[in-house]
Amino acid sequence: MPGDGGRIIRAAGGVLWRLPPGGAVEVALVHRPRYDDWSLPKGKIRRGEQPLVTACREVAEETGIRAIAGKRLDIAHYDTTLGSKAVEFWAMHGRTAHSPLPRRWTAWHGCRCQTPDGGCATGATPT
Repeated sequence: MPGDGGRIIRAAGGVLWRLPPGGAVEVALVHRPRYDDWSLPKGKIRRGEQPLVTACREVAEETGIRAIAGKRLDIAHYDTTLGSKAVEFWAMHGRTAHSPLPRRWTAWHGCRCQTPDGGCATGATPT
């Protein structure tokens, strides 16, 4: 990428899930006004911060839910206009709290994270 000097941008986030009564597993997506899309909650790792701490902080900041981290998931690698990005994800769950933050739940099978900037294109409208 131009101007990235081979630097990899490191980030972390969570796949926050819930199992509604009688329903399929749903994951939380957060709206990103800058890109006008929906994404898994994630953010850049601060200097000296452990990736799991970043993931928990970002999920809380972006969803209003203090989640419990579970299994570490795959690292998502993709290119941005600022350079290559690597995002470490953890499966997370927690009680759904009332929050004014823009958060939507979508059926897991309806979400495919594939936009070039790490956003989620959804096959189903988040509910």
